[in-house]
Amino acid sequence: MTFEELNIVRKIKKQVTDEEMKLQALKDCAISITPQFKRETYIDEQGKLRSFTCLDNSPKSGNTDSRIEKIVVKIVDSERNLEKLKIGLESAKLHLTEKICEEYQEATEQAILLYHYVSCRSFREIAHIMHYTLRYIYKIHERILNNLCGSVQLDLF
Repeated sequence: MTFEELNIVRKIKKQVTDEEMKLQALKDCAISITPQFKRETYIDEQGKLRSFTCLDNSPKSGNTDSRIEKIVVKIVDSERNLEKLKIGLESAKLHLTEKICEEYQEATEQAILLYHYVSCRSFREIAHIMHYTLRYIYKIHERILNNLCGSVQLDLF
């Protein structure tokens, strides 16, 4: 297992968060678009001239799509992309969990790796959950990474 493999879930989770923020910004933009109305006229069955107000969906300044149509397309694309990312995230979590459980036999090492790299918890949270000191969690994590990456000096503090 490599350090890059350990961080794949965290990377995908960041992409999910970024896509969620993008989607929210698009939705906020869609809400802020002021609808344009126009007056339509027609002649009814009795030959009288009638008019009504309706939403103006005609494009402005030579564009072929209205602003609302463009934003809705972007929202739909973003929602689809977000769904794909979430499926990929769950798949990556499952794969990483299996690899960690296969390669690490010690329960403490497994727990730290699973909490940090699969559940994306901070070392402080892990120390609290496992009833260890933060320093002890750092020490075990550093030992795992040194075994993984060779004798790389890590500055964890």
